[in-house]
Amino acid sequence: MSNKYQTIQTIIIITLIVSIITTFISLSIYFSSVKANFFYFLVLIILACIFLMYFINDRLLQTNKLMNKQILENQAVIKKKKEKDKDETRLISKPGIIDIDAIITRIIPENHEKLTVIKFAETLLSNMAKEFELVQGIFYLENNDKKYVHIALYAYTAEKPPIPFSPGETLPGQAVKNKKVSIISDIPTPYLIVYSGTGQALPVNLVFAPLVAKDDVPGLLELSFFKKSTLLKEEIFSVLAFKLGEILNKKVKLKNDNY
Repeated sequence: MSNKYQTIQTIIIITLIVSIITTFISLSIYFSSVKANFFYFLVLIILACIFLMYFINDRLLQTNKLMNKQILENQAVIKKKKEKDKDETRLISKPGIIDIDAIITRIIPENHEKLTVIKFAETLLSNMAKEFELVQGIFYLENNDKKYVHIALYAYTAEKPPIPFSPGETLPGQAVKNKKVSIISDIPTPYLIVYSGTGQALPVNLVFAPLVAKDDVPGLLELSFFKKSTLLKEEIFSVLAFKLGEILNKKVKLKNDNY
């Protein structure tokens, strides 16, 4: 942009020089007994050109300053965003700074060993709502037919209960099959609508967290949020899913709860 501006400025300077030379030529013609009216007309044109060139030059200066300012502001915003993303990644890589273990401890119900599977699931969803501003949650448990059925709900308002699924079926089934936390931002319109006192709306994020215990997936969490998930939350969900998988696996196998 600076090279373009310098070129325009050079053209203006050349135009002014040509105008000055033309003025001297006009004076010479005038003193050579050419009609005065023509001379005055020519001088007015030259003066108008000089004024116009000055005006254009001034506007170019102002425009150039504004553009430079805008470029600097954009660079500052980009730099700030990069630093924020870098800091967030750094915090995730060092759980001691953001104590992920402490957050998970607050989420997992106290004395969970004494709780039934259903009570454990209900308390877990309630704790997650407080920690992450959860707007809706479903806790699925694998049954003897290898299907996942819900055993606990949080703020669930749909008329029909959640549909059971098998690994690989639907969005939650795919997360179970992959054994990996899945966070979806582009939510299919008919998939889920959250109702509240102010009406109904689609959540911004859906999180499917399979509760993995070695090679088994005894359960799955389906969570809905109105706020976008961050890298830190994804890390917490991944760690939480494995811890919950171990706990749930023990509860199902050792206590053989009837949910």
